[in-house]
Amino acid sequence: MHLLWLTLSILSVLIALIPEARAAAATVFSVEQVYGQMMSDLAARRNEQLAVRRVEKIARGVAGLAAAIGAQVGQEWR
Repeated sequence: MHLLWLTLSILSVLIALIPEARAAAATVFSVEQVYGQMMSDLAARRNEQLAVRRVEKIARGVAGLAAAIGAQVGQEWR
């Protein structure tokens, strides 16, 4: 991924040096922006999935604790 980013960056600089290729440079910059946004979205989605898994794990732990407390209280009332 880093190599692709570096290649696009170098290519955009080289194209920007050619006066006739200004439109091509804009296209390369646009591709870089789209790639950067995709990587940001991917990282955000991954972080969101990790957060959801953590919350689910905590919820299972709390449910187990509540069940254990409920069972203990039930035994004491008998």
